Amino acid sequence: MKQYQFADIQARRYPSIKEINDPDIYGRVGVVINVSKKAYPDEIKQAFKQYKDIRLWHIPLTEKGSDMGLESIPQCVRILEEADKAGIPVIVHCGIGSNRSHLVVECYHYRKLGFQLEDPYKGCFNRLTYNCSIGLLPPITEVEEKLLF
Repeated sequence: MKQYQFADIQARRYPSIKEINDPDIYGRVGVVINVSKKAYPDEIKQAFKQYKDIRLWHIPLTEKGSDMGLESIPQCVRILEEADKAGIPVIVHCGIGSNRSHLVVECYHYRKLGFQLEDPYKGCFNRLTYNCSIGLLPPITEVEEKLLF
């Protein structure tokens, strides 16, 4: 889990029922964005129902092929932007919590502040530059342009 300083956003791994039932993790959260390919099974949906104010989003990104979801990233960024402006805490999660969830948060950082967040990852400046460098996203300039919608 990583808590970011520029907004009330956490990047985490796919939640277990035990984690969802922990009010220290999900008790004050208002938005959860699932960017894993895996939709929530019924038992996870049921566990989230205890938090009446949480809005759940499933916007899958992939780490296979030549497009991890360039059209989906701005949708995630819009949700983060709306929640941030309203002061609503957000959790973004993927499967393991090491790439896609952080990528979405780093893209929001770029949208909000106009420069990339330095967050070293696998020898790259951050996950955005990493995913562009390995071909899961187009060149960085094209991605940055899309984020300034």
